[in-house]
Amino acid sequence: MYRGAAALLPAAMAASNAALSPANAGTVRLKTPEDYAALLPDTLPEAFTARELSKALGLPQSQGSAAANVLVHMGVIRQTGTRGRAFVYTIVKEE
Repeated sequence: MYRGAAALLPAAMAASNAALSPANAGTVRLKTPEDYAALLPDTLPEAFTARELSKALGLPQSQGSAAANVLVHMGVIRQTGTRGRAFVYTIVKEE
């Protein structure tokens, strides 16, 4: 269902968080929620919308909701309310 989710996240950010060898240059494998969480910038506010997420990740605004859905599915963020018509999300804290 979420195959190719890594394509929603900027390659430059993903590359900075994964060791790339010549054999898999340009390929990043995101398997665990921690892999996805490592891509979230520290500048993201505590509560944020998909629009704010897309801006923080450098994604087109149209991909913000898709990225948020992937992150919710992986258990990295959680929907906590609404702001106007937009869903509000927070990062799930490690326990």
